[in-house]
Amino acid sequence: MRKKYEVASDKWFDWKGVKRPERTAHLTEDEIQALLKDNLTGHVHEWYQVGNEIACDIGMSVHGKRIGTGVMLRGTGKDGEPILVPFGPIYKDAK
Repeated sequence: MRKKYEVASDKWFDWKGVKRPERTAHLTEDEIQALLKDNLTGHVHEWYQVGNEIACDIGMSVHGKRIGTGVMLRGTGKDGEPILVPFGPIYKDAK
């Protein structure tokens, strides 16, 4: 029978004859979902850009998403949604 936190790739450790990594869950999935729900209740994002990612540090934890390299954060909307604008060469014919 598989243990709760046994990962299929751990068979590599058995094959090499070394100790498997210890995985201990500090929170259950239900506790994690409850914490995330509490964190985001009434939450209005204040986004800032770091490279090709946007992040918000309002709340209990920093959270964000990748936006790619072709857009730039222009600001935050009324509801906290990020305002992203595309950017690139000034001249369409530039290469």
